[in-house]
Amino acid sequence: MEESGKRRFLIDGFPRNGNNLAGWQQQMSSVAHVGGVLMFECPEEVMEARLLERGKSSGRADDNAESIKKRFHTYRAETMPVVQFFAQLGLVHTVDGTQPVDVVFETVQAALKQVHANDAQRRGLTRVVVQLYAQDRPSLHRWLETQAKADMADLRNFMPEAASSASCRTLETEGSMKPYGLESARSFD
Repeated sequence: MEESGKRRFLIDGFPRNGNNLAGWQQQMSSVAHVGGVLMFECPEEVMEARLLERGKSSGRADDNAESIKKRFHTYRAETMPVVQFFAQLGLVHTVDGTQPVDVVFETVQAALKQVHANDAQRRGLTRVVVQLYAQDRPSLHRWLETQAKADMADLRNFMPEAASSASCRTLETEGSMKPYGLESARSFD
C-alpha cells in the first residue's frame, strides 16, 4: 500500500468479525483512517438464488444451499456487530443490492464522493481522537468527570490559539464485543 503512493484504499470484506476489528484497531488505527463502510443490503433469498446460479459455473464447493445458509448465519452473528459498530460512528453507507447494476454503481459513486468530502473536511481540522475501552460504564463515567476535564485543560494550554471542544458518544453493540476487548467504547471528536 505504501509503495503505491495512493492515499485511499477500498478493503473488501474486512473486518469480518470482532477479532478482525480488534486487530485493525491495534495495528492500523494510528496509520489509517476508516473513511466509510459500504454496506450492500440484499434479502437472503435473493442472495441465495444468485449464489446458487453462480455455483452452476463457478466450480466453488461452497455455492450450495447448505453452505450458503451457514455463511448467512456467520454473517449475522459475526459481521453485523462490526457493521453496527461502524454505523454508530456514522460511517456506514447503505446500498440496495437488489437494484440494477447501473443504479448500484451510481449509489456507490455517490457514497464514495461523500466519503471523500468527509475526508477532505477531516483533513482541514486538527482533531484529537481518543477511543476508550472500559471494563464498565461507571469507570468510564468517572474518567470522563475527572481525567477528561484535566486533559482538555492541558490541550488548551498546549494549543491556546485553537478553539477546543469535546463531544462524546457511547457506542453500543447488540452482541457482546467483550471477547475482542471492545465491550465498552467511547469516541471523542
